[in-house]
Parts: sequence; C-alpha cells; structure tokens
Amino acid sequence: MKKYYLVIIIFSVIAFSNLSVALPNSITIVKGGNEYAPYDINLGNGKFTGIYVDVVYQVAEQLNIKVNFEVYPWARCFIMMKKGMADAFIAPYINKERSEYMYFSKEPLAYEENVLMTYKGSQVQFSGDVSALMNLEVAALIGASYGEKWDSVNFSNKHLLPSLESLVMKLAKKRVEVIIGTRYVIQHIANKNSITNDIVALDPPLSVNGGYIAFSKAKGLSHKALSDAFSKALVSLKKTAKYQAILKKYLSE
Repeated sequence: MKKYYLVIIIFSVIAFSNLSVALPNSITIVKGGNEYAPYDINLGNGKFTGIYVDVVYQVAEQLNIKVNFEVYPWARCFIMMKKGMADAFIAPYINKERSEYMYFSKEPLAYEENVLMTYKGSQVQFSGDVSALMNLEVAALIGASYGEKWDSVNFSNKHLLPSLESLVMKLAKKRVEVIIGTRYVIQHIANKNSITNDIVALDPPLSVNGGYIAFSKAKGLSHKALSDAFSKALVSLKKTAKYQAILKKYLSE
C-alpha cells in the first residue's frame, strides 16, 4: 500500500511540473523617468520609443501580450518590483541582490558601453584601474549600479545626482572631474546641449553591460514562465533583420 501511494505522489508531482502556466494578456512595465536616449526615449503623452522600448514591443507582439509602460524614479521601480506592484522593469543590470527578487531575461535587450568622462583640458588619465581615481571629485547617477569595478571603490568625493543630464552638465561646468555613464547616452545629452566639445571620454571603456528586462518574483511562477517565454522570443528576434534595423535606427549617428 505504501508503494502504491508513493507511485501516486511521484506521478502527481511530475504531472504538476509539466503543466504549462498561462501567460498574462497584458503586463505593466516600469521604467526610470530619466532621459536615456537612444535606449529609452519619452515622446510625451504616454508614448515611448528607443532601443529597449522597441525591442520590448516587438517581443510582446510575438507573445500576443499588451504592454503598458509606467514611469517612476529609478529607486522606486526597484521597490515596486520587490513588492510585486509591477510585472516587469526595463532595463536594469544584473547583480546578486537584484536577482533575489527579479527573474532576469536570459538574454539582454541590448548592450551598453559604460565609460568614464572628464572635461576638455583635464589632466585626468585612466588606464583601467578605477581605484586610482578614488581621491578625485566624481559623480554618478543615484541608485545606479555600474558593475563591480566601479561599485566596489570607496570614493572620497562622490556626488550622487538625480538625472543623467545633471551629471553631464556638472562635468561640462568643471564642478566634478569624472562622471560615469553609457557612451551613447552621454553623447546624446552633450549633442542636445551643444557641449560635445566640452567633454572627453576616458578610454578604455569601464565595462560592457547588458540592459535586461526583469520580472517580479513576488508575482509568482507565472512570471517565471513569462521570463522564460520572453527570453526565448528575444533570442529569436535577435536573429532577424528587425532587430538589426532597431539598432541601426538609433545608433547610426
């Protein structure tokens, strides 16, 4: 009799594990409010575009899922994901702490090249060792992670600012010596403010990071299935001319 019950239990577990979880018809995706062109661009009136946004729309269309974007401060987005107040979040980098409460897509939406920037005429040099800059006046976006090389350094004069534009403008006015950010994003902001010639990139790049879509673990196993389905569709999209067209559209300049 015990063997009989054991067999029933085993088959029940197998059957349950093979049940497919239905994907939602629509999802709410939160995103930071800062301008992040060419990856994330706010057109106004609740409309958005950019590399990350266009890729998400393409994948969601494949999965027959309606997407609704909502904008909040970057730090608030993380809180909402922890509490299950939103379905997904674009486009955070992966780290151990974030992975505890979010399912990250297995493939990034796109890649970002993080660079250090200084002002024109500065004597600052960079060989790849971030710790050599620890005594300089540096600035970064509040709540952002830039990878272990940057995050692990205990800077003596570090300014945390609320927007990427404030970072770039502070550097152009020589109020800090070094800022960190994504190359194309900084270039876009500099072009918009006609200060391209006032700032200089410090090569080599600090890192190349993937910008992912992450799904709230607080929403349960349905969002693990959603993450898996999204990842599979994203891999397929990247093999098509549609994906290359999106990159070309925003990075051709």
